Amino acid sequence: MTSRQRRAIVTGGKGFIGSHLVDRLETEGWRVLVIDNRLGEPENDVTSVAAQRAAAAFRPDLLVHAAAQTKVLSSILDPARDAESNVIGTIRMLEAAREAGSTRFIFLSSAAVYGNPVRLPVGEDHPRGPLCPYGLSKLAAMTYVDHYRVHRNLPAVTLIPANVYGPRQETGTDGAVVSSFMSSVIRGDPLPVEGDGGQTRDFVYIGDLVEAVWLAWLRLDADPTGLESCLNIGTGLETSISDLAALVEEVAGRKTGRVERPARPGDIRRSCLAGELARRSLGWSPRLDLRAGLELTFNWWSHLSA
Repeated sequence: MTSRQRRAIVTGGKGFIGSHLVDRLETEGWRVLVIDNRLGEPENDVTSVAAQRAAAAFRPDLLVHAAAQTKVLSSILDPARDAESNVIGTIRMLEAAREAGSTRFIFLSSAAVYGNPVRLPVGEDHPRGPLCPYGLSKLAAMTYVDHYRVHRNLPAVTLIPANVYGPRQETGTDGAVVSSFMSSVIRGDPLPVEGDGGQTRDFVYIGDLVEAVWLAWLRLDADPTGLESCLNIGTGLETSISDLAALVEEVAGRKTGRVERPARPGDIRRSCLAGELARRSLGWSPRLDLRAGLELTFNWWSHLSA
């Protein structure tokens, strides 16, 4: 008698992070349902009752909620729409997981929930003071995840990734500085640096984030109540945007120069996330350093443009 095939739902499964998660789960032999508004139809909009019903009816073993409105400026211009996507959408998926029963829930949040750090690297106990509605909505969603975990007996964890980069990341989205630089250097254009380039970020390769999600699933499956409510997924290393630009040029083997653009409103000056708790709880650590990850990303961009 064969065992039942595992089932997973990945919201935002057509996006950068979500598509990599889908690939990993399918490689592991899972049946995966993607909920993503790029597919059209009400059941692919996480804010809809139709999506909640479809997700519950699928009866997943795991629901990874990666769908979100991620643009800081959009959240400032239309905070209500941002909250609908990031808060209501999360509640819909939490309700679906609760209704399905025996579902594990993994929520992908954002370092924006911390705001400007008072100490670095930022640990999970760091004060949370978002600078923009996007950060506020992700923090509110985290609070709902924790509520369902504590008061509604839903095995759940929030992962807070640092700045994720890698193949398939679209240019023009917030946090996509690596893909923006890659696109420019491939064309031979100057790299667009926002502000003075002194702002720092903690860069995590997409494959390392996917591994963290997988390890979180294994822990939740083995011990539904034994995992902390929130885990940072970061390297603990700061890299300035200017240094990143120089490293991209080194990896590409060409110097294209820089073009300065205005700093973004609501942008955090310095950021890096402590990953010790994820190391202790999940056995996770980043496998690729920044140069190695950039080399893989550049190879992908090179093939894309060939």
